[in-house]
Amino acid sequence: MIVKNVADKSIDSKPKLEAAYEYFLNLKSDLNLDEFKKSCGVGVYVTQEMIDKHVDEFLKANTDTLIENGGNFRLPNMMKALKDGDMKFAGGELMKTYSAKGA
Repeated sequence: MIVKNVADKSIDSKPKLEAAYEYFLNLKSDLNLDEFKKSCGVGVYVTQEMIDKHVDEFLKANTDTLIENGGNFRLPNMMKALKDGDMKFAGGELMKTYSAKGA
């Protein structure tokens, strides 16, 4: 199942592959194809533009905290917070190349 989805590029990032592997490691009963696809982001595609918008929104929502801390924000904490929803399926290389065009 994993190999098929990697071959057809529906699992196209390391986070998706890791999620697929975790799904099978924790599988307690028969495979539920819809559950599998949802758990590993099959059909979810995250673009650089989507990431840029998500990061801009995060920064705007946390402006006060950033100002209070003198602009310091622990990067691991920020990356964890940014990986909510479908963003957890974004490849790390995309998350690291945020461009502050909208900022």
